[in-house]
Amino acid sequence: MTELIKNSYDAGAKKITVVLNTKRNVLAVIDDGDGMAKEEIEVLLQLAKSNKEYGKKSKHDRLIQGSKGLGFLSVFKFGSDVTWITKSEGENAHRFGIIREEVVKCDNIAEYDVELFASKRTKRGTTILIKLDEYNVRSLKKYFSDEKNSRKILYAFDDSRAIVDLIIDGKKDTSEVRPEILKIEPGMQFLHIMFDSDSEKVLFFYGGKEICSMDSEFKSNRYKLSAELLFYRLTSGGKSKIDPLFYNPKNEDLTPLIYVNDGIFNNYDLYDPNIMGTTKTGKVIRQVIGYIRIKSSDKMIEFNSDRSRFVQNELTDEIMMYVRELNKKIQEEAATIKSNFNMDFIIGRKEISADESKNIDFLKGKINDAFLLKSLVTIEVSEKTGYVRYRVGEHIIDLTIKKPVIVPAFIKIIKTRSVFEIPTEQIDLRNRILEAKNSDGHDINLDDIRITCEYRDIEKCILESVSVACTRVIRYEYTDSKTGPVIEEEILSFIEKREKINVGTIQGELIHFPANGYEIKISRSLNNLVKQINGLNYKENWELAACSLRCVFELTIRALVESNKGVFGDLGKDVGPDIKKIIEHILDDNKIVTEISKSTGMKYPELLKILRGLDVEKIASVIQLGAHSSTTFLAENDITSAGTYAGVFITVVSDLMNNPNL
Repeated sequence: MTELIKNSYDAGAKKITVVLNTKRNVLAVIDDGDGMAKEEIEVLLQLAKSNKEYGKKSKHDRLIQGSKGLGFLSVFKFGSDVTWITKSEGENAHRFGIIREEVVKCDNIAEYDVELFASKRTKRGTTILIKLDEYNVRSLKKYFSDEKNSRKILYAFDDSRAIVDLIIDGKKDTSEVRPEILKIEPGMQFLHIMFDSDSEKVLFFYGGKEICSMDSEFKSNRYKLSAELLFYRLTSGGKSKIDPLFYNPKNEDLTPLIYVNDGIFNNYDLYDPNIMGTTKTGKVIRQVIGYIRIKSSDKMIEFNSDRSRFVQNELTDEIMMYVRELNKKIQEEAATIKSNFNMDFIIGRKEISADESKNIDFLKGKINDAFLLKSLVTIEVSEKTGYVRYRVGEHIIDLTIKKPVIVPAFIKIIKTRSVFEIPTEQIDLRNRILEAKNSDGHDINLDDIRITCEYRDIEKCILESVSVACTRVIRYEYTDSKTGPVIEEEILSFIEKREKINVGTIQGELIHFPANGYEIKISRSLNNLVKQINGLNYKENWELAACSLRCVFELTIRALVESNKGVFGDLGKDVGPDIKKIIEHILDDNKIVTEISKSTGMKYPELLKILRGLDVEKIASVIQLGAHSSTTFLAENDITSAGTYAGVFITVVSDLMNNPNL
């Protein structure tokens, strides 16, 4: 059928209309080309008289499709009785007919007498009317009813200047709108591939962007080759949405169209989409459409009668070999790119922090440089879903954004209780802070921490010098943006300076100490009180001695409480139970007894015996009685025993306060 219309194309026709009327058994080809002048008709059957050169440019700036003047004979494939009505520029119209059987009878068809008749046709061009027999009517109707065939007639020429209309029993189709392959099912397109023999480059595009290229050396100067291919990744039912123009009528496979010198070449072996099928199944990409264009004016470009195959020769073998190798290269590279779509192109961990998700340079850096489609990757950050999505086509990789771990903000100070001997120097309370972190885990600026003493702000966070024994509660406050207020407190105790107590045993002293040579340091007040008591004649001043002994125990207990030994923080309520609690604390832990023994120089068994022998309840009753009741009930040995017990108590408490190992 393409042979039937190529003469119209060579005649410069802008419109070629093929009409099949099955009721009248007529096939017509109508064009608006140059028409035939009388002298052209007279030599129509003289084949050697044709001056056409295939592949050369015509006066219409078209590549000539015919060559030997055989094109008109194609009409007899469909019927034996053919009529031409033609008009050329500047001449009257002519009508003539040829009957195939009469031509066949001629020994030399050039001798066939073509009789011309006048025609009423007024417009330039040619009409060919072919009378069909019943077989050809049925065959042509079946042929045209298959869009895989009819659309190849419509687009028989790779030239938008020549419109082909096809009218089958009144139903019209046209090539006015030429198919743009990039608009055919764009949602299922995979790769767009371009090749030009002049550049010797194959370019691969995805999503409209070039992703890679490869060289393909081209040495021939006898022809030019270009290709535009479109590979698909078709989903179920997707193939049915592809233009039938790109179907192979033999097996229903998709295939590119091949044009040789702008004329369709109905060959489905030159470019075989299944070329890799027998070797590497994974490298076969069968779903391909497009155009392969070959242009050459070389006389060795020849075809069989229906233009479905080349006549084999050196040039056509070279063309077929090159197209075959180019096909392989493209298939292999396309398969490599396809495998990239299944590649895990993200480097490293799949979980990132919220801060990292906001850093676009960091996110881009996660893409592997070896990923061919790197430039096409889009990055979507969704804090709502908690994902960073990398997308290239249908290939998606998600990174999880770690939810911020909100930890409690905190302020850590050196100690919750500290003791200072008065007078003190000024204290920079910021230096009391060991560590401070907010809920994000970052250091808190110390200037953002409010420091108060007794709920009053401390100017510049400097606590002024203290000269009087007292206790101060220091409060550290910080308001975190996520977790709210953070408060830490410490108690600072300011006490008199600890002074050494004379431990020498003097005959007649009420308070004496069991460890000679051991340095007792508790407080100046206690030191003075012990000296004053030991200077008394307690036998004549029992009441004063008893009351004074109570003060000795109370001052010793208070000193221990203020020493910041945390286990004794609840003492100071009742002297008797307090003494008992301290002694029991010592006896309950052999380590404490051992350390006191080492520090004081007292032998362990002797110290243990003394502590176990202390009659705490008796001591309490003596000092309580002396302070609150008549001394009638006090005996001399009660006072002396209490004095002895006071010396032991002062000694062990001093070691509890000052021994660094306790």
